[in-house]
Amino acid sequence: MAEMSAEQMHGRDNALVVAGGATGLVLAALCLALAGSGQQGTVAGLRATAVLALPFLVGAYSAPAFAVLWPGKFSEWLVARRRSFGLTFSAVFSVHLVLIARFLSLPPSPPPTALGLTLGFVAYMLLAGMVLTSFSRIAKAPGAARVRLLRLVGEQWVFAVFALTLINGASKHSALWLVPLLIVMATYALRLKAWRRASRL
Repeated sequence: MAEMSAEQMHGRDNALVVAGGATGLVLAALCLALAGSGQQGTVAGLRATAVLALPFLVGAYSAPAFAVLWPGKFSEWLVARRRSFGLTFSAVFSVHLVLIARFLSLPPSPPPTALGLTLGFVAYMLLAGMVLTSFSRIAKAPGAARVRLLRLVGEQWVFAVFALTLINGASKHSALWLVPLLIVMATYALRLKAWRRASRL
């Protein structure tokens, strides 16, 4: 099978981002329609969009580890689509952000902690920066070194906040959150193993 051209790959990447964001909107709308527009429906929407976003976050975060641990066609495919996965995660989480704003306006009971809000705010600021600098024209302004630092800090922060949210969900709300939590922990383990191997080279 012939390799896709850069334009074809770019088109497929854009389609994935649009599809991810649209699916997030549909899920949120369904949750609000079925469970009500109050706290119950909003929380259901938050959970649904978080689950939808998880595979894209894991794909983007684990790609470098696969490239180090198991180089080959699959890792090349994963790395080539890392930007696409990251942007799709961001698209879904933009819907998640709207639901957070809705949740905070209710007001929620119990209210979120100041620490949780601060961690989430920083995560969204970093995510916005990574999205903007994923476009080459914008990335030229801060320079390659600053963009690399932003992505290094941003991906670790966003993934850590996601993991902490899952830990909180599993410990306080439902054991069902253990499934995505185990996926996240396994992804962390992959990155750590890849880092150790790379540091020995």
